[in-house]
Amino acid sequence: GEGVLIDDPGAAGAEAGLRRGDVILRVGRARVGSAADFGRALAGTTPGQSRILLVRRGDTTQVVTVTAPER
Repeated sequence: GEGVLIDDPGAAGAEAGLRRGDVILRVGRARVGSAADFGRALAGTTPGQSRILLVRRGDTTQVVTVTAPER
């Protein structure tokens, strides 16, 4: 219930600096506690649009901007 663990950041996530083992806590202002929450928070994201993520890596928390890939 506390964030979503990244198993595979995908190309856009890796480009933004996300790594396996990071935990996504928020997408914009929306808290995410499950994969379903994460999916709902990203619903409606269009190619080229950016989303701001609050990410925990170990003992640090950081903001990461991820841009949805162009099709």
